[in-house]
Amino acid sequence: VSDDGDITVECPDIGITMVADDDVVSAGSDVGFTITVTNDGPGTAYDVTVDDDLPGGLDWSLDPAVDGCAIADGALSCDVGNLAADGEMAIHLTAPTDEDDCGTLTNEAFADASNVDEVRADDDVAILCPGLNIGKTADEPTVDAGDLVGYTITVSNVDDGVPPAEGTATDVTVTDPLPGGLEWSLDPAVDGCAISDGVLECDLGDLEPGDSVEIHVVATSGVADCGDLDNVAVADATNGPAVDDDAGILVLCPLDIEIDKDGPTLAHVGDEITYTFSVTNSGEADLVAVEITDPLCDSEISLDDDADGDSVMAVGETWAYSCTHVVTDDDPDPLPNTATAVGTDEHDRETDDDDDHLVDVINPAIQIIKTVDNSAPNPGDTITFSYEVTNTGDTTLFDVTVTDDQIGDVGTIDELAPGETVTLTKEDEVQSDQSLVNIGSAIGTDLLGLEVSDTDDEFITIVLPDVIVQRQPQPAVLPFTGDRIGLLMMLAGFTLVLGGFLAESGRRLGRRQA
Repeated sequence: VSDDGDITVECPDIGITMVADDDVVSAGSDVGFTITVTNDGPGTAYDVTVDDDLPGGLDWSLDPAVDGCAIADGALSCDVGNLAADGEMAIHLTAPTDEDDCGTLTNEAFADASNVDEVRADDDVAILCPGLNIGKTADEPTVDAGDLVGYTITVSNVDDGVPPAEGTATDVTVTDPLPGGLEWSLDPAVDGCAISDGVLECDLGDLEPGDSVEIHVVATSGVADCGDLDNVAVADATNGPAVDDDAGILVLCPLDIEIDKDGPTLAHVGDEITYTFSVTNSGEADLVAVEITDPLCDSEISLDDDADGDSVMAVGETWAYSCTHVVTDDDPDPLPNTATAVGTDEHDRETDDDDDHLVDVINPAIQIIKTVDNSAPNPGDTITFSYEVTNTGDTTLFDVTVTDDQIGDVGTIDELAPGETVTLTKEDEVQSDQSLVNIGSAIGTDLLGLEVSDTDDEFITIVLPDVIVQRQPQPAVLPFTGDRIGLLMMLAGFTLVLGGFLAESGRRLGRRQA
């Protein structure tokens, strides 16, 4: 006899799915995957396991925790046990991201059981990075001290940035330690921005792709700010690298130079005079080159003292120069001229100044005219000589001494102005044997110590007493008597004396007329 029986073997039918929490996220956001394992078969799936070599570089965690599941060394491993028909188990994984994770994140998981073949599932997440950029420009690259200075800072999340803006820039901040010594302000005000202790700080929040924020800061410059105002602004986001940009403003301080020319106030033709030049940097910026010109200098202008010897005329420094000139007949009187100083700073800006100096070219001269009140005195008479002294030059003479070669010192004139005449007199007792001609001299000294002199003479005729010769008897045989010879000799002597007197009088008259 025989009989049969049936056994129904019910097989499991496990499946696995993986679904990303968000298909696209911005760097800095969390990414997550949900793995779901199901048994759609009528049979039980025995010894079910789930494995997932998680994407590297991220700090993965189970959220929430699942019994039998753990993450170790960047891999998920689950021992689920038996999964009955129509059973289901869900596993949720999550991890934070940053700018280093930009790109496509792919995750793949496997489910297996002892009585069924392995199954797999995967999914992708696009992690988008922001294109954070910053640009800083100066309102004017060069200004004069006292002018307004300003910077414009533009922070953007732009498509043409590096990297390009594909994701949101999160929690964007801006920091800029502005140049010190200035009172900076926001113009206009920007939400989230403030300046404290000279530092600009901004919390701009999130910037979506294409967003930008413009920040404008201004201050009034001063002399203390001369030079380069250069600084760096930094923008940062929690999901991207920090970026920076700098800009400079050149604040030019005012330039000024002063020259003071000096020298003698008086000179004679033929004198060598020395001009001195005192040149001072009276501006607010150093001068790297200084040039002095003077058309009247015969010699090259020499630099006698340049303060510290570094070839730079620092602010407040004074340098000394000099040159010489020989006064000529062709020079005007008074003698003017102008010296010019030109200073150049490191930016090739120039400043100049000039100063003039006047030299009075003096021409001292003196004249003396000597006369006598009795040109034909007798021996023993007292005669008076007059000495008329005139300053015929253009400058005052001092200590004018008048002397006579026969009678000595006549007198002294303390001061004799140009054109002034002073007459001195001197008495003399006529001697029978004294010279018929005596000479008067006048010597004076000008302000510079130069002596000038002149002389004049006067002729006198001394009238001797008559000589009576008593006639003596002479022999009759003589052709001429002695008294006739004496008379002839007296006539000849008188003629000579009279001729000499007339000749001298004519000479003196001609000189006075001249």
